[in-house]
Amino acid sequence: MSRISPSGKLAQLAEGFRRESDVDDLTGVLVRLGARKLMQERLEVEGGEFLGRDR
Repeated sequence: MSRISPSGKLAQLAEGFRRESDVDDLTGVLVRLGARKLMQERLEVEGGEFLGRDR
């Protein structure tokens, strides 16, 4: 079983919201998720560099 990174989980969540048509503020939700995903990806890179791990 492969591990899904936190940013990958956020990407899946954003895709799920995109598919749903009953979200009132879809643009706002996607912007917030996009910002979270960007920050999470950056944290993963920083953490990997600090620990000497390649991702």
